[in-house]
Amino acid sequence: MNVKSTTVYAWLTVMLFGVATLGMADIFMDLHAHMSILHVVVELGIVVFSLVPAFYMLRRWRVVTLKARHAQQHLQEYLHGLGKSIEYSFSQWGLTEAEKKTALYILKGLSHREIAERCHRSEGTVRQHAVSVYRKAGLTSRAEFSAHFLQRLLSPQPNPDFEESAEPEATFSGEVSQEHHPRRIATG
Repeated sequence: MNVKSTTVYAWLTVMLFGVATLGMADIFMDLHAHMSILHVVVELGIVVFSLVPAFYMLRRWRVVTLKARHAQQHLQEYLHGLGKSIEYSFSQWGLTEAEKKTALYILKGLSHREIAERCHRSEGTVRQHAVSVYRKAGLTSRAEFSAHFLQRLLSPQPNPDFEESAEPEATFSGEVSQEHHPRRIATG
């Protein structure tokens, strides 16, 4: 469910409770005006038939909101784990602070020129840092470097709903499996 769906649940719930409230007010006014019992029963039916879906919608709205919160928390944990995995790799590779900064900007997709502008360095220095990062990681290019982390992002753990079996390369606990080697990059 997306935000628009939860908003629809909210508006429908409010409208149905509004119909029920107005119906109850009308019933009380009709009782004082000595309307027929059939008229009051029909209006009571309208109130009941608006309250039942209103409570259902209120419940669905709550469920959807809780699922959205859970998904948001899961995403935050996932991203935190990815960050730890990146830090772990950088540490294992022995990157300098300047190389780490360059590597992060490369992962964000910035060009060498953009990285140089942000870090107040020359483009040549940034290129040297990038080459050093690839060498220390055992990779040969920006594409392999990005694929190294993209692979972890896309499959941090086996998904039982996915029918094909895939061998996970790393977990997001900050530990990399013994089978993992930077040169082994899944291509499909």
